[in-house]
Amino acid sequence: MEKTNLHPMRSRWHLMFRAMLFLMMFGYGLSAYASNSKVSIDVDGIALENVLKSIEQQTKYRFIYSK
Repeated sequence: MEKTNLHPMRSRWHLMFRAMLFLMMFGYGLSAYASNSKVSIDVDGIALENVLKSIEQQTKYRFIYSK
């Protein structure tokens, strides 16, 4: 009976797990940072482009979008 080597699959799974863990921790840090920003705007009848510009003026965030 031939013995199969599971080590390459384990190391690939381990690498994927570590990358996923890092991304989750990084995302959590970003969401905690984003929750500290307060924005106050009145958006009734205003174009989305103007809303985004208003947010950019009040925060450090920048938006990239296509019309």
